Parts: sequence; C-alpha cells; structure tokens
Amino acid sequence: MLVCPQCHFHNPISNNFCQKCGTSLTQKTCPSCQTKVPLDLLNCPSCQARVGSVWLAVISGESVASFTQQLAKSFAPAPVSVSLEDSVSPATQELPTIPDAGETEPFSAETLQLDNIQPSTETSPPEVPTETFTETPDFDEVTEILNFPVPTTSHPTVFQTNSPDSENIPTPPIEPEELSNTQPISLEVKSSIFEQEFIDSQNRYKLIDVFPPQDGVASEVEALVLDCKPYLISPLAALVASRTSLNASQQLANSIEVWAIPPLAQSYLSTSSELKRNLPVIHDAWVDEDITILLLEDRSSLPLLSQEWGNEKNGPVNLLGWLYKMMDLWVALSPEHLQSLLEIQNLRVDKANNLCLQRLYPAKPDTVLTLQELGGLWEWFFHQSQRTQLGSVTALLTDMTEGKIQDVDTLKNRLDAISDELEHTAPLVIDADDDLDDDMPTIILPLQVVSIESAGMTDIGRQRDHNEDFFGIETFVNTLQTPQKRNIRARCVYILCDGMGGHAGGEVASSMATETLRNYFQKHSEQFPTEAEISQGVKQANQAIYEINQKEMNSGSGRMGTTLVLALVQDSQLAVAHVGDSRLYSITRRHGLKQLTVDHEVGQREIKRGVDPETAYSRPDAYQLTQALGPRGEDFIHPDVQFFELQEDTLLLLASDGLTDNDLLEQHWETHLKPYLSADNSLETGVRQLIELANQYNGHDNITAILIRARVQPGKA
Repeated sequence: MLVCPQCHFHNPISNNFCQKCGTSLTQKTCPSCQTKVPLDLLNCPSCQARVGSVWLAVISGESVASFTQQLAKSFAPAPVSVSLEDSVSPATQELPTIPDAGETEPFSAETLQLDNIQPSTETSPPEVPTETFTETPDFDEVTEILNFPVPTTSHPTVFQTNSPDSENIPTPPIEPEELSNTQPISLEVKSSIFEQEFIDSQNRYKLIDVFPPQDGVASEVEALVLDCKPYLISPLAALVASRTSLNASQQLANSIEVWAIPPLAQSYLSTSSELKRNLPVIHDAWVDEDITILLLEDRSSLPLLSQEWGNEKNGPVNLLGWLYKMMDLWVALSPEHLQSLLEIQNLRVDKANNLCLQRLYPAKPDTVLTLQELGGLWEWFFHQSQRTQLGSVTALLTDMTEGKIQDVDTLKNRLDAISDELEHTAPLVIDADDDLDDDMPTIILPLQVVSIESAGMTDIGRQRDHNEDFFGIETFVNTLQTPQKRNIRARCVYILCDGMGGHAGGEVASSMATETLRNYFQKHSEQFPTEAEISQGVKQANQAIYEINQKEMNSGSGRMGTTLVLALVQDSQLAVAHVGDSRLYSITRRHGLKQLTVDHEVGQREIKRGVDPETAYSRPDAYQLTQALGPRGEDFIHPDVQFFELQEDTLLLLASDGLTDNDLLEQHWETHLKPYLSADNSLETGVRQLIELANQYNGHDNITAILIRARVQPGKA
C-alpha cells in the first residue's frame, strides 16, 4: 500500500494520487524551488537541492569482509603519532577532527561557571471520489518514518578508554582527513551487492555512498541509499503493524523473535517503545543469502553531543540531564549494545535537546564494559569542552574512572545529590494556589519560557469534497545566556481559520485572513501588542475579505468569510483573540482542560442574555455564527481579546469545529492531549491522532489543529 505523505491515508499501490486528499504519490515538491520531482531522483533537476528520501544502510555478513578489507586499504592513512598530552592538554585544543561535523557550531573558547547558571509541474489531481473508502489498520507509528530530510552521513569515531589504573583522561583516536570523504567510492574489488545499482531485488533502494569500515568490524559497512518508492510501506513496517494489531503492545518484545525478523532488527524493535526518542527509527531489514541489510533513519545531520556540551547556551541543567539520560540508557540497553554509548559520533542531540543514538553498535569481542568506561567518557566531555564543574561533579567522575562506583543505584544517588545542589542555588517559586503558613513570606519570581514547540495539521474530513480550513505558524525563538542567567526570547504567532462561502470562497477567505494577520504582526514583533493593536489586526483581515466580497458583488451564501482563532506568545505572555466558533484550549497538570474562548454563536449570545443553556440551544439557529470575518464591514466585527501569563508548563490547542463538535475533546482529552504535556511525546504524532479521532467520531467537516507546548521555569528576581 502507498501511504499519503500529506494525510497518511492508505492507498492501493497502483494509485498515482491519494484517494483522500489528491496528493501526488509519484512526485515530490522541491522545498527550494517548488519544482515537481520524481521520487527516484536524489536532487531537484532545477535547483539541485536534495529532495530524495535517504536511509542509512548497515550491511553485514561474512562475504562483506573482503569488500571492507579492500575499502579499508583504499583509505589507509599514513601513520599518525599523537601523544596523550598533545591530544587533550592545551586549553585551546579543539575536538579531534570529526568527519562532516562542519554543519554545527565549533566549541566556544569561553569557560562557563556551572554554579552561576540557573537551570533551565504535474497535471491537476483528479477529483476525490465521493464513495466511502475503507481504511486499513492504523499504521501511525510506522508511517511517520516515511519522509526524512536527507543529510550527509559521517563515520563514527570510537571512544576508547584507558586502562583502569591510568590517571590520564581517555582520548578518542585522531582520525585522518582521508576518512571524512563522503563521495561515492570506486574500487576494483567489490562484494556482489556493491556492484549493483540497487541493494535489493525489488530495485527500490539505490546505492549512493559507501563509507569506510570501522576498525575491528571487517564484516560490516555503512552506506547511504535512496528510497525510490518512499510512500510504499516497507514489509517490516507492515509486519510490525499487523502483528501489533493482534498482540498487545507490551507483548511486542516477547513475540518479535518468532516473526523471522533479522537479529539486527530485533534489537531496535524490542526496545522501540522504551527508547523511541533515543534510537533511530528502523525502516526495513532483510537477509540476502548471508548478508543482512538494515535500513535506519539517518541522524547524522543532528548536532554532536560533544559539540553541544561546549555550547554556552546549554547550562548545567542540560548537562546534568544528559548524564541522567546516559545512565538510563546504560540500564535500558542490553550488554551487547553498551558500546553504542561510548561512540562519540554516535551521540547526537535533537532540537528538543534530547540525547539521541545514531545507531546501535555491538560490543567488541571479549569486552565487558563497566561504569568505569562511562565515567571516562563523561570526564572527557568536561575536559574537552573546558566546562567548569562543581566539586561534587569532579568527585563523581574521579570515583567512576577509578572503579569506585560499580552499580547504577549508587550512580543515581550521586547524580541526585548533584541535582539537589543545583536546586539549592536556584530561586524558589511558591505557587499562589499552594497552602502556605501565614508566617512564611511569599516569594514572587518572574517565569521564563525555556522551550516552545508547535505542530499543525489540517484534514478534509470524511464528508467534504474540499478543505476550507487554513492555518499558519510563525515562530522566532532566540536563546539568551550570560554567566548569571539563561532564558528563551520567544515571539510566536499561531493562526487558525475555518472558511465558508460558495465554491472556493472559503479557502480564499481563510488563507487571506491568515496571511494578512501574519504580515500585520510581523510589524509588532518588538513589543507585545496591546488589545487595541490586536483588534486592529483582526479588523484589517476582515476588511481585506470584505472588499473582495464587495468588488465581486457577492451576496447571501456566496459571500465568503472565515472564523479566526489567534494565539500570540511572547516570553511568558499569551494573548488570545477569536471571531466565530474556532476555539483555543489550554491543558496543564494542575487545571486539566480549559476552554479559553467562547463561541460567537446564537446559543452563547442567548446565554449571555440570561437564557438558560438548555433553552438557548433548543433554538433551530442555536449554532449559527453571530460573527465572522468577511461578510460585513469592520463596524460589525468585535473580536474577543484576552491576555494570560504562562505560570506552568502548558499545552495549547487551536482547533476548528470539525474537531471540537459533540464535546469530543472534553471526552478524550486525557488520552489525546494530556500525554503531550511531556516533552518525550511528539507533537506531530499528537496532532495526527487528534485528526484521526475527529474523523472517527465526527468527520462531517474539515478538521484543523495546532498544538503548542510551552515549558517555563523561574528566573532571577
């Protein structure tokens, strides 16, 4: 089956367009020049931007050994003599050359005081058929892997520790410049699989680059492959999804070995639920004679942890968090994969500052890894980045490298003590809702946004033939850090519109309102806008649509219009404006789900006049809108504008009525919204699940949702 990249509908393999939304299933749109590009091309023919879907292939087997030996010889470096002192002693010494790390910023030469930082062009698609289509089982977790950006790849540098009785700091080997070559390799002697254009018999995965083998792993090589059929669900993904639908998710690890899945793939699948944010997504795996091929998400475009460790924007709380996560992974990974945590270039950081492994590495033969090796890695990070550390951190690293800490419980207790030490230097926050002793002074400290994330999606629904919803997200986030403080300066605009009108009028109105408001608030980016300024922006959007209605002499139902719900976030301030029945909700751990907007409809108007709700909504016109942008002049538009302060970690939801009708969110918020307060859960997944929920229980209208997750912490008084 072909999974639509836009709406994730499952289509027959013969389809050229999605049956549900009309998206092309044979071409991609170049993000740089908007040219339509066939799926089997790596680069756009117009601007040469890379648009193809690329996977990292791990190819292993005994017959690969002869190939890797030849490959290694072709890249054999001249002997390099490096002393331990030369590699780590000078204060200005940078991290040894790491291939393809140039996309990230270099280390800062400044030192950072730990205890001074507060924690932190194709023919038009056919019309969508009117008959009802039956969807296949839910493949959410699988289909979200089908489209990844195409980064270059880098070969891992293996971290080696010194002998237990060595007093020196462990040092990764210096890799020669020759190993940074990422161009296609031409060799006279090749293993049969590397002599082919495709690495599979179905001619789906085209070989792009092959990379030099890692020392000591002669039977394994890494490569990049182009997925020429990226919308076709892989056999492994289909198998996992079908088996998961028959077995409870907790049975996955117990059932996986009987599915004839290669052992290399089993390691990723059996730990995917526990480590889903830390391990790469596995796309496919198969065995071809004695060769096993594994296709993984390529994470080499993510910044290296070793570089982020030296980045001044990451304060002590970030560093401590990474230590905790490495400790957790040390427990979660099987002993044969602990080596994965000791590969410097295998440790990456995503945009949410989560620690990510690029892949799993097997343990070296006859090697038993202990916390002593992990301590050596941590010591190297601090030493290489020249970060100042608390005395308790120094003591911890010394005890680890000397073998005095031999179990994870002891390590956790030591990290907890360091965490407590940091908290004692942090400002105290007392919530106004907490019960306090009368004699206790109330301390009010400003709150600062430390991270903000968002995701949006729109869907045609199951009964409409076109989508009149439109949304826009524009975010500007800057990190400010000094030796005394660290905070995020955020200026973000989120707009959702639900259009209405004859023919294409609704689409025009909703998109016009979104663009007008986006341009308007770009001019008010320095200062948080006032209520009058927000109202003026909304009225400008109304006037733009109204003038088109007047010019085209539209009347009655032919007059196009749109609802609007708008959220502005600047630092910890939130402004909300709306016209019509599109809504905004907040979700917090203390207060749960709260609807922050009141629909502009006849029923609510009657309630404001004192009519009881049951009587108000017994009217046949109870759900008729009393306000909308476009049908009437600005004198008839009175947007509701409210201001809030983000006082705790908050999830905001902007939603059109296709999602909110029939009290759908009130019934399902604990399962479909509350989990996404946690940074461990993807907002993109959350939005998609909301769309599916609405299609399941409503589906009569277009559906649009924007999720915003803001995390806050106290600043200095």
